[in-house]
Amino acid sequence: MRQPVIVLLVALVWVGTGLPWMYPVNLTALTVQDNPVATSEESVAAGRTTYIRFCASCHGTRGFGDGSGAFSDTKPANLVDDEWDHGSTDADIFKTVAEGVPPEYAMEEWLGRISEEDIWNAINYLRTLAEQ
Repeated sequence: MRQPVIVLLVALVWVGTGLPWMYPVNLTALTVQDNPVATSEESVAAGRTTYIRFCASCHGTRGFGDGSGAFSDTKPANLVDDEWDHGSTDADIFKTVAEGVPPEYAMEEWLGRISEEDIWNAINYLRTLAEQ
């Protein structure tokens, strides 16, 4: 009888510590001010792949907000201009991508569908795209 009780207690403690099996991403990155992924050729290339796969349909291949995949009543953000509605730091951009833009969520939340590292790589790619 003692062993099942111990197993139950261990399971409850494990579940009560944040449900790691349900939330595999590290949400503390949402408060990081600097991009933890250094800009490198590898990071930018990986970010380009992520951007093309998940972002370009709405934001366009060059980031001008001219993609055809957005909802018909919305205008995706231009990601290469000087005007950022939801903050321009890497942390702001990460938060926007991760959580989406409420209340309509025309910009969907992507954390969980895209890894944290892929989001940071995409931000590195956006920075180089804006310089072109």
